[in-house]
This record gives sequence, structure tokens and C-alpha cells, in this order.
Amino acid sequence: MTIMLVTRVGVSVALGVALYAPSPGFARPGEGVTDALSVRATGAFTRYVLPRDPDDPFDRPDALTIGNDGVVWVSEETTSPPSSVDRSTYWIARLDRSGTLKHFHVRGNIPPSPPGWPTSGPDGALWFTAGAGVQRMSTNGVFTAFPFPARRFFGGRPVSGPDGALWFTAEADGAQGIGRVTTSGAFTFYRARTPCRLGSLASGPDGALWFTESFCDSPMEVSARVGRMTTSGAFREYRPPRLAGLNGWDLGIAVGSDGALWLAGDGAAVYRFALSGVVTAYRIPSGYSPKEIVAGSDGALWFTESYTVGHALRSRLGRISTSGVITEFSVASDRGIYGLVADRRGGIWFIEGAPINTVVRASIGKLTSKGE
Repeated sequence: MTIMLVTRVGVSVALGVALYAPSPGFARPGEGVTDALSVRATGAFTRYVLPRDPDDPFDRPDALTIGNDGVVWVSEETTSPPSSVDRSTYWIARLDRSGTLKHFHVRGNIPPSPPGWPTSGPDGALWFTAGAGVQRMSTNGVFTAFPFPARRFFGGRPVSGPDGALWFTAEADGAQGIGRVTTSGAFTFYRARTPCRLGSLASGPDGALWFTESFCDSPMEVSARVGRMTTSGAFREYRPPRLAGLNGWDLGIAVGSDGALWLAGDGAAVYRFALSGVVTAYRIPSGYSPKEIVAGSDGALWFTESYTVGHALRSRLGRISTSGVITEFSVASDRGIYGLVADRRGGIWFIEGAPINTVVRASIGKLTSKGE
């Protein structure tokens, strides 16, 4: 089927697109409707199987976050029916420990686009970037959209800052920097004095924002750097030799219980970054590269690993204590795992990707006591 797309300047462009037809017999729950999921508990892992249209290649969970109420929220993407020119529909769903999933259709007065990784804001709502703006979603499903202040403005995942606002890495008219939005929707952009592209962002224990950098000297140069910005916009950049050659774009960043920053996402190691700029590398025993990292409720850092054996994809969950002791756990999954988050009740959550489309909770207590 060929459809015509009318651009902003009125020029029609023919798109050859085979639009998706919903699978017969599959019906996704509607707005505000709850769905009782299949829940499978095995050892330390509890799996929540999400509803999925087997004929829709775009039907998948994208990200997880833990709400201020301790409940897991899932952002999802599905393909629109053939009558829609916009092929994708985006949802955020509330998942409780019993397996009840409640869906909310992402809506607002900005163009539809995938919700970025949601985060819990200081006002108790969920906040995320979505194409042309930042959106706020109350826990009962009310959306408020705040369009970006410029057309060529792009934002990353927001984090709650020490000043009660949301902060995110941003690009404005080609310039890299950090964006700030208040809970009332007022934007500020702080330009970074660096040629690098900014990656992951975290609110540090010193009241500043910390972030990773890469692609600093050329599009092909990926040696990682670490940046720091105060809430008044003062920048500082660190160039630790131990991070040379690492892809800072892929580095995740988390604040440890020891007051240091922990980095993972490239190279077969986890890196501890002291706020003084000193970096310590801890090699992963298996030699696999970590992908994402979060601070767990047990005081340790947890990270994902994905690797291939022949043509098969395998995944592991890793744990590193603040003294550098690493333990790796098999998750018995033949899909990559992503969307790593930690709750306050001893759980580590992640997603097993398509076609499984499962949200998994790992019990820290069971993993560390039994080594499953």
C-alpha cells in the first residue's frame, strides 16, 4: 500500500509502506482498562508476560521506571491500525506486583512520538521527553504537554534535580547542553562548553548534575569524558585516562551508596568515578560488557550483560559491591535484557525483549543468598 505524506511545506511524498493489519482475535485493553497478566515465578525471578499482538513487529515494551509509590511503570509502543497514517501508538502502563496492568494512551498537544524513558518527578508524577517537548503524566493518567522552546530542540531522559526541577541532556539548534524544566513547564537551556555529545545524566550527591560525553574530537572519536554542571550552569569537564577508548555515548551512570559515580556500558569492566575525578576499573570475570547500571536497595550496583554464543544471544545480571566484588547471575533468557531499574523493596526489574515481551523482577535477597 502507498500513502501520501504531506510535509510542513506542502510537498507530498509517496511512502511505500506495508501497513500492519491487527491479528484476528487480538484486542489490546483500552484506555484505563486493566489486564490480568500471566505471572510465572521461578527461583529468584518473577516474570510478567505482557499482552502482545504476534503479527505486530513493533509491539514491545520500551522502558521501565519506579514510581514514587513504588509501583513499576512500563512504556510501550504498538502499531496503529491501517486507517492511521501515524503508524505507532504509545502507552504507559502501571504494573503492580500481583500482575495487574493498567494502560494509559500517551496524549498531549505535541506531535506523537515515542515517550522517552519516564522518570518520577518531585511532584509525584511521571515525566518524559517525547519528540517536540516534555510530558507530565499524573498517576491517574492525566497528561500535560510542555512544548520545547525551539523547533530544533531535542531532549534526553529527565532526572529529578536537587532544586525540585527536572533536568535532561539536550541539543538546541545544534548546540549541546543541559535542559531544565520546572514542574510548571518553564524551560532553561545551559549550553555546554564542550565539542562532545552528551550521554547519560545523573543527579550527584554533591548537588550537581553529572553526565557522560563522547564523540569529542570527531564523529569517529569515542573516548569517554565525564562532565559536571551546577544548578546555576557552571560546567567542568574530566578526561580520565582510564576512560580513553570507551564509548561515552553508551555509558550508563549511577550514584552509588558510597557517594561515587559508577559507569558501565562499554568494555568488560565497571568503573568507579570518585567526585575528585579518580577512576577505578573493575574487570568483569566473564569478560562480557555491561549495558546498563543502577543502584540497588542492598547498597550494591546492578548491571545487565548481553553476549552471543555462536548465533544465540544470552543475558546475565551482574552485581558489584562498592568494594569491587563482582557476581554474575544467569537469567535463563535467550533475548537481550534492558530497561534496568531498582525498587526500594529488594527488587531489580528489567525487560526481556521481543518476541518474549516480559517484565522481570529479580529478588535481590534470593539471588545473593542462593546464587541462582
